[in-house]
Amino acid sequence: MIPTKDLQSINLSEGYSDSSAALLEHINNYGGFMFRYLVEYNTEFRQPIPYILIQYKDTFFATRRLMNSGEARLHGKISLGVGGHINPVDVFNDNVVANALVREINEEITLGDNVRYYPRINGIINDNSNEVSRDHLAVVYTVSVDTPDVEVKETDKLEGRFYTIDELKENYDNLESWSRLVFDNLIICQ
Repeated sequence: MIPTKDLQSINLSEGYSDSSAALLEHINNYGGFMFRYLVEYNTEFRQPIPYILIQYKDTFFATRRLMNSGEARLHGKISLGVGGHINPVDVFNDNVVANALVREINEEITLGDNVRYYPRINGIINDNSNEVSRDHLAVVYTVSVDTPDVEVKETDKLEGRFYTIDELKENYDNLESWSRLVFDNLIICQ
């Protein structure tokens, strides 16, 4: 977690930004852990979230949040990102968000036995357009997988599959705001 006022000191612009180095350095040097119940619905703090776009060739893994999913404000929406909140276990060295990325991949999805993945950081989402985003920041990673053997673990909360770019265009209105920013700034540019 970092105080929202710190975003001005690192010149983080609104929306999607390719520049992530300053924010990651700030998180690693000055960020701290706070329990979610203290920072959810609290715009004085931003919770960095590893937001992982999974790509197989020219398709992208996306999940639809079911009614049992935790964040009621996002039920029914499609997310291009796999990820979640930083936990105390992630704060063991100066790569807090990268640590959370690995943990979240293992918690959220099942990769086939022979799937190899290659993460690379793409940018940051600083979105003030809705209530959910105003207390979170997305650190966007792309993870390329070498086979499409990817499934969601919590099938009672999420359904997931790979989408083509055309299918994502058809579902654009159902994408979460972060997913729209990822689509507009990363996917459509391919």
